[in-house]
Amino acid sequence: MAWGKAGSTTLSSTGDDIDITDLGGHKFNLFLNHKITSGASSINYTFNNDSAANYAIRININGATDGAYANRSNFDFWQDTNDAFEVMYAVGISSKEKLVINLTVGQNATGAGTAPSRREHVGKWVNTSDTIDRIDCNNDQSGDYAVDTNMSALGSDITPASAVTFPTNVQVGSRAEITDSRKMYNLQGASTISFEDDYTSNSGWTQTGSKVTVNSGKADWVDANAAATNDSLQQVIKSLGITLNDTAWIADFTYINNGGTVGGYPFVFQSGTGNYDSASNDAITMSEDNPNNIKINTKNGGTYVAGSSTIAVSSGTTYYIRIQRISATDIKLSAFTDSARTTHTSGSPVTVSNAGIANITGLTYVQHQNQTTGGGGTTNFEITDLKIYNGATSFLESNTWQEIGA
Repeated sequence: MAWGKAGSTTLSSTGDDIDITDLGGHKFNLFLNHKITSGASSINYTFNNDSAANYAIRININGATDGAYANRSNFDFWQDTNDAFEVMYAVGISSKEKLVINLTVGQNATGAGTAPSRREHVGKWVNTSDTIDRIDCNNDQSGDYAVDTNMSALGSDITPASAVTFPTNVQVGSRAEITDSRKMYNLQGASTISFEDDYTSNSGWTQTGSKVTVNSGKADWVDANAAATNDSLQQVIKSLGITLNDTAWIADFTYINNGGTVGGYPFVFQSGTGNYDSASNDAITMSEDNPNNIKINTKNGGTYVAGSSTIAVSSGTTYYIRIQRISATDIKLSAFTDSARTTHTSGSPVTVSNAGIANITGLTYVQHQNQTTGGGGTTNFEITDLKIYNGATSFLESNTWQEIGA
């Protein structure tokens, strides 16, 4: 059962009557009444404009002996010169007499030196043909209900109103404030692709050696049995046409390790051309620590800076990789099992943090190559579907409202 607001009325001027006229006939009803009094006033309820002798009530005041009253023309529950607050529950099934429970607290004298007064009421409206569609609260004393006196109603089985959604037809960078929580939101633009390559063409790629090629939608190691280390450089390299931001970028690509006995450098960003093992370049790479693990390694001017812990990978399994430069000094590597990049594989993500990473700048090339030092062995990898989002701190598939400061 879902409760929802069925109506509310607030007096904007003094008066003797406060009503809610369109309740909607709910099986269960909850009424809240805050009477602000100006002089002596009473609280007398009727349902559906019925003022005939169809009401019966029982009242207890401050724990004294009950008073029972039959054949009443209303529920006359309160009469004095104090402000009062009432909570009243009512069953509104059309074929049944309407039973009510009413709890009232009266202000009594102002200040903490006087306890409030209380009343407990029960009652019934003997109508057995209608739902409760209207409630009237009337005053028959010499005073009035003051301005801001309020009566509100909740009803059962109300379908909640649809949430007010954020607008979509506004400019990126727009702000929105949620009035009830006072939270501020900013419309973040969808991540913009700064560079992409689907590897269907080797145009723009420079190949060294014959064992790493770009064709048929992938960059891959051609000969699974060929030596991968202590070998001449085997590499494909391409200029990005952009310089990666020194504090924020995202690179997404697909990676498969097809086995072998040693690791390689399936994915490298460098500041210049040449061999990752020996060139005097700044570089950030996703390295194969061995054929069963991947990690981040970093170099500044050819000098090793720092590496991350490893993520275990299985031969022949497709992984959806995301490398992020999340600050000047921090690089994150994530390996996902789904193309939407929502489900991490075990051990993902890993992060490398080091003050020296801030000196790694000017990355303008992407390359895929073998390891040329460290002993003999074989490797085998595939890279596909590269997308780079330069300057991005987080990936957004579409324009998204984000809470400011969260």
